[in-house]
Amino acid sequence: MIRKVYSDGYLRYVCIEAGHKHAKANWHKAKNIYTAQAISRDVGRNNAVGEMIQDFCVEHDVPYILVPPNGYSKVDARMFKLITKYDGRTNPDTRAAGMIAFEYGTRGEIRAIE
Repeated sequence: MIRKVYSDGYLRYVCIEAGHKHAKANWHKAKNIYTAQAISRDVGRNNAVGEMIQDFCVEHDVPYILVPPNGYSKVDARMFKLITKYDGRTNPDTRAAGMIAFEYGTRGEIRAIE
């Protein structure tokens, strides 16, 4: 998966949140069947997008890792600013992406899933 180290000594790769690699797919509690169906539909769409991004990376020889979903979309703006020191406006999706980049970019270790 990760193969390239650039001339400046840095390793660059795409982090893909891989919900499609989770063993348990239905863990959410819903108020009713309609809400549960909507959540399941959205989860399925997110999983399909993750698989498409992974396929693109494979086809175009882009280094990538699959990272487990860690609930970063639950991080609020105040906590995100405290952790990352980023002071701009964010939404839950950008905070989740930012937290993944922050975690995997600052630790210097790779905890990927297969």
